[in-house]
Amino acid sequence: MGVPLLAPEVELALWFSGEKATEIAASGLWKLGKGSVNLFRGMPDAGGTSGRLSAWLRGDGVDAAATMYPEFVVPNNIDSVVVRRAYLNEKFGRSGDINYDITLRGYLERVDSLGVSSRPGEAVFYSGWNPAGVSNRDLGEAFARQKGWTTLEQTPGGKWLDQEKLYGSAKQGDFLNPADADKVWAKLSQRYAEGVEDSATAFVNGAKPDRVFYQYEYPILLEKGIKINFMD
Repeated sequence: MGVPLLAPEVELALWFSGEKATEIAASGLWKLGKGSVNLFRGMPDAGGTSGRLSAWLRGDGVDAAATMYPEFVVPNNIDSVVVRRAYLNEKFGRSGDINYDITLRGYLERVDSLGVSSRPGEAVFYSGWNPAGVSNRDLGEAFARQKGWTTLEQTPGGKWLDQEKLYGSAKQGDFLNPADADKVWAKLSQRYAEGVEDSATAFVNGAKPDRVFYQYEYPILLEKGIKINFMD
């Protein structure tokens, strides 16, 4: 479960509204950083609202975390910075390996500028294997070469990304797990589908519904009103 983080002013708003920020307490982040301000410290009793708030921000008052939410007190051996980092990794889809994350982000940014255009009526799509166990990619590419048309991988941008071999390659020490490789190819495939005009040809007999064609390309082609010629 993700750890919710709120800005200090939001925490104060919750305090003054009388609400118990249970999720924040449960997160183990009732301190803003290791050894820092306790978000659930008791407000000083003396002074008006302004004075009490100023005192609270200075660190005055009773530490009420253990009495207000004893079940949520963070053990001394748990660093709240570690908890925060884990939350941010989950929130932004990061792996926690900075080199891996930079590599993935680089690919996702690069595909925005890759050339993946096709001439009207000459775009060819494929996915999976047909019931006879023949690769639909092989069928689609052979068809495209024969007709002088193009698959995504036969465009300049698709060819470049295909040569990167994102699925399980140890190229230059970097490789992506299948789910992240799918994200990169899905983004490029969407751009390819968005550029299709008139009609398209698809070799997708036996293709799985959770793969790139049916998840990303097909919906775009339908929305654009593209006539799709499905090949066996």
